[in-house]
Amino acid sequence: MANQGTGSIYELIEFAFKKIEEALDTDKKMAGSTTNYGLKKLLLSMIDQREEHKKQLSRLTKMGNLANFFNYSEEGKKGPADFYTDIIFYDSMEYLDFLTLLIKREEEAARLYAYLKNITNVADLKLLFQQLSDEQKKQRVWALDRYELEILCRDL
Repeated sequence: MANQGTGSIYELIEFAFKKIEEALDTDKKMAGSTTNYGLKKLLLSMIDQREEHKKQLSRLTKMGNLANFFNYSEEGKKGPADFYTDIIFYDSMEYLDFLTLLIKREEEAARLYAYLKNITNVADLKLLFQQLSDEQKKQRVWALDRYELEILCRDL
């Protein structure tokens, strides 16, 4: 997607694409290396969902001038830095560290989609971004539950 200027809605949409690509890459690596059946199953499901998210976001690029569909004014304007997590995946990442990454990543994605929902003036886009945000929240809750369960089991 061609960037239509720094600080634009295009920059946020490009950022969302980039974050989906990064998540797909880390999810595929972790799914390929984990022996934890539950985590592997979740990651494979998330990979399918992320591919669908990519398709849905790519439809936006075919809508024409996105600036017409968003109220992206200077007041209250947010950029990619407002939705960035500083936790980075590495190949030898431990299970709890990966869950921490997953929790933070899903939280930031949910906030980004909720923000996009709030600044669009198109009902169909509001629904799309609400659905995307809700899916990210569900994935975050799953990861948080697994994290808490892992911590509790270690304390036994």
